[in-house]
Amino acid sequence: MKFFITVAAFTALGFAVASNATTQFPSEFFYQVEVDKQSVKSGFAYNARTVHYKQTKTEVEQGLGTLGISYGYGVHDFVSLLASTGYTFGSVKVDGNSGNSVQGLEDLNFSAKGSYSVIENGSVWYSANLSISPVEKEVNNKDQEENAFSGGNAFEPEVGFVWALEPMGGFFGQSLAGVKVGHKLNLGDKTKKTTDSGGTETEAKTSGGEKTTLAASFETKFVIASLSQEPSAGVQVAYKSFSEEKNKGGSTISNKYSNVGLDLYAKYPYSEEIDLMADLNVSLHSDNDMVNNDDSSDFTVGVAARCKF
Repeated sequence: MKFFITVAAFTALGFAVASNATTQFPSEFFYQVEVDKQSVKSGFAYNARTVHYKQTKTEVEQGLGTLGISYGYGVHDFVSLLASTGYTFGSVKVDGNSGNSVQGLEDLNFSAKGSYSVIENGSVWYSANLSISPVEKEVNNKDQEENAFSGGNAFEPEVGFVWALEPMGGFFGQSLAGVKVGHKLNLGDKTKKTTDSGGTETEAKTSGGEKTTLAASFETKFVIASLSQEPSAGVQVAYKSFSEEKNKGGSTISNKYSNVGLDLYAKYPYSEEIDLMADLNVSLHSDNDMVNNDDSSDFTVGVAARCKF
């Protein structure tokens, strides 16, 4: 809780002092819609995840595709507003057997993002994100189907710093380096409604599983004479720590654990109004003691287009 209060205080401070001039960065990891501009981003992402659980000796395979869409508006130099959601479809299998199909809308996400210039080439960046699950998580094992909602609401403040670096020469143009920290706080319990193979319904409430993130990133533009626009690419390494998650009855769903992930992206400005993007996110290491981490994997690949007007 002390950590959350500290992060929230920095976020509030950023909004409070942001009446001064700010520096905008063409960053994806610290994205902010330009003032008086609108943006619409749509894309497709596919997540493949395999988890081997120690106690039950089961293997869970997940293959989910998501069609996502977001809308953003630059209210002021110091803040832009964004809203996003997605439609997910795919399946979850246990020990290779035919499992539940997953289909439906994801949680609704709303965020405010901004930056404040504190030195000539650097800015404080801040963000406040709210995710809302309209209904509980539903798993119907009788009909082998489940929805894509999380079953809970959460608030995640983030604060970071971005440096604009001098061009390195050659094919490399302007570069950016950044660091950020965030904490995802549950707003109440998560609710999961399960229907077993016989048709009996049960409802469970869980708490915990909150996430703290520390991330460092590097992004650069490329100067290629044959291209009218400058493509860019970036890499981010993120350390994420998850608190213990429990049922209301007291049983543990997941112990406290952490993981390290790598996020790569490439972007090509097709025109001044349209950006084309591709990204890859890979889990590099996890210390979850309830899982055989060496035999588990988790990666997401995606493509997207953003229209600015």
